Formats: sequence, structure tokens, C-alpha cells
Amino acid sequence: MFRCSECGNKFSDKPDYCECGNNTFEKISEPVKKLKLPIGDILSLVFFVFCLILSAAIWFIDIDENKNGSGHQNKPEQVEAPIEKKSDIPDIETLWKNSKPVTSVQTEVKPSVNIKLPISEETPKINQSKQVKKPASSSPVNISKQAVKKNLQKPVQKAMTKKSAVSENSVKNDEKLRANQELTDYKTGLRKALFRYIDFTQIQGAGECIVEFNIDNSGKLTNRKFVLQSPNESVNSSVYKMMMSMPKYYPPPASYRGENIKMSFYFKNGYYEINYL
Repeated sequence: MFRCSECGNKFSDKPDYCECGNNTFEKISEPVKKLKLPIGDILSLVFFVFCLILSAAIWFIDIDENKNGSGHQNKPEQVEAPIEKKSDIPDIETLWKNSKPVTSVQTEVKPSVNIKLPISEETPKINQSKQVKKPASSSPVNISKQAVKKNLQKPVQKAMTKKSAVSENSVKNDEKLRANQELTDYKTGLRKALFRYIDFTQIQGAGECIVEFNIDNSGKLTNRKFVLQSPNESVNSSVYKMMMSMPKYYPPPASYRGENIKMSFYFKNGYYEINYL
């Protein structure tokens, strides 16, 4: 059994195309028929199981008799020896009552003796005029260096901000170019894949048609339809078979956001053009 992945119709044999135009089918396993056993076979199975239960019961009965027989030896019981109390140990209360209080030992503290050293009467005089420090004069060289540093810091910071803004813009532009390039490469691959399913032998004369469709996240082609049909039926039928022969492609890149894709097909006596609109 086979079932259509689009509309769900079931077929005993796998066809080329479904009524909805889909060519992908899922294989369905047929339901398994339950077997009915006759009554004689059921009774024989019940008797066989009963015999197995009896044989197992006899085996367990023999094991229990061997365990309870004369050969079984009981382990001697361990008797704990009584703990003897020693009469020589004195009572705690008698020791607490007879003990004498412990007196604290007082140590004698000797008085400290202060020894005074003789101080010389004459002390040297210090000239206060020599110890006066002059304020450090700021040199013109140091002032000029500091001013240059302050003046240089501001333009450097402005230049850094400009460079950072330029770098962010360049990164964004690179990301956009990369995303556009991925989408164009994806569309060129899709066009080559569809081109493989065109049968040019079935096209007679000239004609032009336009097809529109979408692609989901898994790469499946959805909402396939004609935007413009050609008066030449051979062109329309060959393009229709091409679109139905490839229902799925690779998943699209992140830059594709579900927009409609339009393709134009032009044929004229062996000459053809396939373009995106």
C-alpha cells in the first residue's frame, strides 16, 4: 500500500503521479491478521503448562526435605558472659564530698624602681634659618610637556571614535554582502536543479510562461502555481512536469525570509532562457 504525502490518497500500487500532482508517496504496511487457534490446540497447551508446574513443584519439595533432614546441623547459640562489677571502684559522690577546695596561689609583686639618668644642662642650639625649605618652582619645560599631553588626548579620542564607527559600518556592509551572495548562490543551484527535469523533446515551437512558489525551512517547494501561461500547451506541460518532479530542495539560507520566488521560462526552437524576476 502507498499513500500520497500531499493529499493522503491510498494506492495498492505506486503510481507516477497522484491526482493532486504530487510524486512523493509513503509506504504503508498492511494490517496483520490475527490467527485463531482451535480449541484442541488450546487444551493441549493448558495441559502442557500444568505438567510443567507439577514438575517444578516436586523439585522444590525435595529441596525443602533435604534442608530439614538429619544432616542439617544447627549452629550453637552464643551465650554472652555476665559482666562482673568491680567492688574496688569508689563512688563518685564520696569523692566529690571529701575533696578539698583548691586555693589560688598569690605571688608577691615587688615594687618597680625608676632609675633617672643625668641630663646634661647644655643643649646645642639649632639654627632655624638653615632648615627653612624653599617652595619648588615649576620649571617651564614640565609645564609645556603637560600642556602638550592634554592637547593631544582630545583629538586622539575623536579619531578612535571615528575609526570604531567606520569599522562597525564596514562589518555590517560585509555581513549584508555575504548574505546576498549566499542567497544568489542558493538560487543559481535551485535553477540548475530544476533545469535537469525539463524534457526539451516534448516542447514544440515557441512560448513563455512564469511560475511562482515559496520554500519552507526544510527546503520544500510550496504554493507552486502559474502566474503567466503560454498559449503553447507543450511549454506549460513541460514546465508543470518539471516543478512536480522536484518537490524538495536543500534548506534555504538565513537571508531568505519566505518571500515569493518567480521564474520565467522562454523556449524557441531549441533556444531557452530561465531567469528570476
